[in-house]
Amino acid sequence: MNRRSIRTQGFTLLEILVVIFIIAIMVSMTNLRYFQSPEERLQQTVDRLHDKFSLAMDMAIMQSRNYAL
Repeated sequence: MNRRSIRTQGFTLLEILVVIFIIAIMVSMTNLRYFQSPEERLQQTVDRLHDKFSLAMDMAIMQSRNYAL
């Protein structure tokens, strides 16, 4: 075996640590998105309901009909 083939058979410790660090950052970013506080979830629900009511009201006005949610 020559020296070159031995050196290309694996990864260095630094390369492995960099990959682990990048994965840890990505996991923490996704956790922030999925694990929201109850207040944030409540506000999102309120916003979605407001959007649905607004859409129903706009459709009722445009089509001269009643819409129920």
